[in-house]
Amino acid sequence: MKSLTAGFAGTALCLALAGCAQDPLRDVERLSEVPLGEEGTAAAAIPAEDERGEAPLLLSRIFSGTLDAGNDFAPATESGPVAFGEARPVCGLDAAQLGTAVAQQSGYVLHDPTPGETGLHRQYVTGFADGCPREVMAALGVFGDVGTHEVIRYGDGATDGWSPADTAYEELKARVCRVNSGQPCGGRIDRLARETAFLTLYAAFGDTGQHAELLLHDGTVLAGGVSP
Repeated sequence: MKSLTAGFAGTALCLALAGCAQDPLRDVERLSEVPLGEEGTAAAAIPAEDERGEAPLLLSRIFSGTLDAGNDFAPATESGPVAFGEARPVCGLDAAQLGTAVAQQSGYVLHDPTPGETGLHRQYVTGFADGCPREVMAALGVFGDVGTHEVIRYGDGATDGWSPADTAYEELKARVCRVNSGQPCGGRIDRLARETAFLTLYAAFGDTGQHAELLLHDGTVLAGGVSP
């Protein structure tokens, strides 16, 4: 996983430094909540198609920590700074509070209130269905597209140590692209990419090894967590 993460992060970081500048998936409905598993991994359970070839429901969201009713990937507590690797809905912020838009991908935008800060600090992601930004903690945030993710994930030596975001993507891809785990999406990748993105959050600048990954899809944080 280390080689995969380093490759993906390096590719995404190069794209971001080079210039960080929706037709919804009609057949994928909103996620519904299920009890948390003991392992605390984050994944979306993808149902089989019904007899009409349509998805009756994109069923479950399983996240580490406590799932906050009515929200997507939320931390166990609403007080104090959000934990690294988690995302918390915060509503009612104005443009000045959000700060500078520093990166964007597939309709999601990362805002940094203190872009000169090089340590771990509060940042915000916009582009969600409920209109509320998600608060995250990071020294640096870098978006990655699904095409880049697949190139790195399915390359040589990239089969071990799947993260919660990796697992959730495989299940989402199976439903939207109708392919098996470990296979590229194929001809439907543009459809999937319209509202799906990875966000890698770094705890510090430089090759520290500590980072988190969030999978954003259909106006929600579908999965996330700190990667090894």
